[in-house]
Amino acid sequence: MVVMLVHTRFGDAYPVWMRPLDPFIRGGVTAFMVLSGYLITHSLLIAEARRERVDMPAFFAGQMVRFFAPVVPYLAIALTVWGLPSAEFRWIPALRILWASPWTGDGFDGATHLTGHLYSLAAQTQFCLWWPLLLWLLPQGRRFVPLTLIMLAAAVWRIWGRELAMAHNETPQRTDYVFGSLTVGAWWAVAAAKGKMDWILRLTGVRLLPVVGGVLLVLAFTRSPSAFLELFSPEMREAVVPWRQVPAVALAVRVLLSLVAMMAFGCLAFLLHQGRPVRVAQIFAWPGITWLGRISFSVYLWQNVFCFGVSNWKLGGLRLDNFPNNIVASVAFGYLSYRLFELPSLKFRSWVKQRIRSRNENAGAASPPTAS
Repeated sequence: MVVMLVHTRFGDAYPVWMRPLDPFIRGGVTAFMVLSGYLITHSLLIAEARRERVDMPAFFAGQMVRFFAPVVPYLAIALTVWGLPSAEFRWIPALRILWASPWTGDGFDGATHLTGHLYSLAAQTQFCLWWPLLLWLLPQGRRFVPLTLIMLAAAVWRIWGRELAMAHNETPQRTDYVFGSLTVGAWWAVAAAKGKMDWILRLTGVRLLPVVGGVLLVLAFTRSPSAFLELFSPEMREAVVPWRQVPAVALAVRVLLSLVAMMAFGCLAFLLHQGRPVRVAQIFAWPGITWLGRISFSVYLWQNVFCFGVSNWKLGGLRLDNFPNNIVASVAFGYLSYRLFELPSLKFRSWVKQRIRSRNENAGAASPPTAS
């Protein structure tokens, strides 16, 4: 929902009273990626605990069906209804974002608005290829330190790589820049599975949540330590500003702020996944929120059609592209897509995974015993 609110700013009739909320919704995509990395890795570790190794064929097959089975009907409908009538429509730029390019560069035509948001899907798909392979190669008892170093390197590259790209007039939206957020979430899942975070629950309990929330509010409102210092003393900020003009210092601050924000989102995901604090976890277990969670992938697919003003549809004199009709239309079309396409694809994924699991079990039972 937060990501969808970000996109409504690019459509028509975005209300003035919503603009004060902009600082609160800037980190929506980052939180979304951190959560994705956490959940993908958690499912991998659960499957590994059952079999003692990562079942890569079953994981790849399940994830590909999960990601692309609902996408195919969306592309068939959206590109036919809204893409083909556009004079600027081109099939290759519209579809290569699914893999070859996480961002086509044609960000202002209707076809790209129909597929531009799928760069995050491309990032998750590529992450699902190399991350399980890395877990498979690293011994279970010696993972934490190398994965921590990889997480820190990916988090730094998320900012540094974009800086280099913009300095050379290249796109800052490449897939490898998104890996930083995904890897931070994955690191929290690994740390939770290794019991590295048990001390957080023992020592802090619910007291950590206000601290994390405070950090996120500071990042949302100020976006920089110098602006935060101005809340206490303008003189303190004036003393810091010259240092911020040093390129190395400015880059280091941006990297640090990005890492703090991603770690805060990862910590929140970890705490809620562990049911801590209980009252906040109960809020996220409300039926309305869990229902929205179930259809969220389909809503994610369809919201660009309405939030970017592509459809130009009217219902009873009301434009569906206008706020807040675009949010209602996105959820409605997402629900229909979930019922018609995503739900059958989930059942098909379960069937595929069951077939692979049965084949592996039959192969293990048929193999002769080894000599002791």
